[in-house]
Amino acid sequence: KPSYWIIDQEKKDGPFCQKCYDANQLLIRLQGENNDIWHCHECKSIYYGPGHTPHQRRVRTTNWRNS
Repeated sequence: KPSYWIIDQEKKDGPFCQKCYDANQLLIRLQGENNDIWHCHECKSIYYGPGHTPHQRRVRTTNWRNS
């Protein structure tokens, strides 16, 4: 989830874009990046795999003290 895979006996092929297939029956292969993020170059959808870990935003702090 949320992408599609083709499974033929013991061979697994994919992932393919869910949006492109549901709308137009096109099997558009997703392109992977670091951190299990996948992009569709056809419809520009972004998918996050189960291994994705969101980046935490750093909060800048100061050492100000009100006297």
